[in-house]
Amino acid sequence: MELRNLRHFLALASEHNFTHAAARENIVQSGLSSSITALERDLGVLLYVRHTRPVRLTAEGEALVPFARRALDAADAAGQAVREVHDALSGTLRIGTGQTRGTADRLSEWLGEFAQLYPGLDIFIQQLPATRQVEMLVAGELDCVIGPTPESIPDGLETTVITSEPLVLVCAHNHPLAGETVDLAALASERFIETLPGWATRAQTDAAFASARIARRITCEVGEWGMVTGLVGVGLGIAFVPDVLLDGRANLETITVAGLSIALTIALIRPTSHSSTPAARRFSEFVQQKLVSPTRA
Repeated sequence: MELRNLRHFLALASEHNFTHAAARENIVQSGLSSSITALERDLGVLLYVRHTRPVRLTAEGEALVPFARRALDAADAAGQAVREVHDALSGTLRIGTGQTRGTADRLSEWLGEFAQLYPGLDIFIQQLPATRQVEMLVAGELDCVIGPTPESIPDGLETTVITSEPLVLVCAHNHPLAGETVDLAALASERFIETLPGWATRAQTDAAFASARIARRITCEVGEWGMVTGLVGVGLGIAFVPDVLLDGRANLETITVAGLSIALTIALIRPTSHSSTPAARRFSEFVQQKLVSPTRA
């Protein structure tokens, strides 16, 4: 039983005339007749008495009228509820993010503006390793992610690149390699301070050494950039970090690695449009607008 057939039936019940009912529904008369015949076929009864002027409903047709009206009213109410959720954005927007100081301030500003635009929306944020974020996104446990992109993005997800943060190799200011240019092989005996497995930066640095078939010494694994730079600063090892972390760090020096260029891509990741939540779609539109025109919400 289709809603349009019920709508056409109610038009005929109201107008008692095929020509007038067809004009009201903006269809040809034969289309209206076919629609009501299809409804009769679905119900297995006749709904109007043939060959009468004006058109007269059968007893079954009269019985259907109030239920048809309630069905159409319910369908309209359902559509309105969906539109209200889409427009007003109530509920929760679940965002996964990584630890990257370069985008933290910008993300905070964006979330503040977005929350003001949609006060009925609760915004829930989790800081997680890149691979775990994507796993939760695929499982429906997050609505979107803003953070480092993992090496591979599963089917069904789409990305919008926000920025790219170069990774630089840093050491304590009194380290023998401070300010030097070396090749990757020269680092094999160095102690490395690394982020946790699952972080996008860790995947990239591991891949660089694996590609060169060079083993390295990882003596510390930590889950916070402040700890990474702090340990480097006191001489416990060297580390690849986003270059934005060097601001104001006088106790850190860089080591140039010849022939090696690594960057951390920060992106908005969410399910493709047809499977994304209304809040995630609206937030994605908001972020893309901010990237095009940073001064506008």
